[in-house]
Amino acid sequence: LLVNDTLKDAVMPPPAKKALAEYAAAEAARTLKTISPEQAALAQWRVTFRHDFTPDEKQRAAAQMYVDGSAAWKAGDSTSGVIYWLRAAKAGASRGWYDLGNIFLNGLGGMVRDTAKGIEYHRMAIIGGRAGSATEIGDRYLMGMGVETNLAEAVKWYELDAGLGYGDAIDRLGYIYLYVMKD
Repeated sequence: LLVNDTLKDAVMPPPAKKALAEYAAAEAARTLKTISPEQAALAQWRVTFRHDFTPDEKQRAAAQMYVDGSAAWKAGDSTSGVIYWLRAAKAGASRGWYDLGNIFLNGLGGMVRDTAKGIEYHRMAIIGGRAGSATEIGDRYLMGMGVETNLAEAVKWYELDAGLGYGDAIDRLGYIYLYVMKD
């Protein structure tokens, strides 16, 4: 996809451009079989958001649902907040998945703490391109909160967010490499 995207501006004979595009498509298909859905979403995010874009009507509607959910939550109506965020998330606002993940990971707003559901929602946020969700999952594995402590799994999740330049993930990786895995 990245090569196909940059081929639009390439100056080369059409047969060479076509051959390169076919090779790139084959390589992308082969690579997708070897990476997780989260890694694929991260690669797609990097390609998609290299250029400015204007949100379409669906994206604006999803953003409005998210805003309505935030207003309800702040007004103390956590049930309506969760409903709006779930609708927003399903409509494409990955911030909705992020907030829902935190609600269930921490048992906020009267919701029962449900680590599996919280992680599932954070995974959806990651696929939607939301930085921070992989760090939330990594924190669970680093500290054994709701899951078994697993340093390698924590590092895997932190590296996803660090690849987006997310500062908290970079800080946690630095801590792990300097103090936990120093030997």
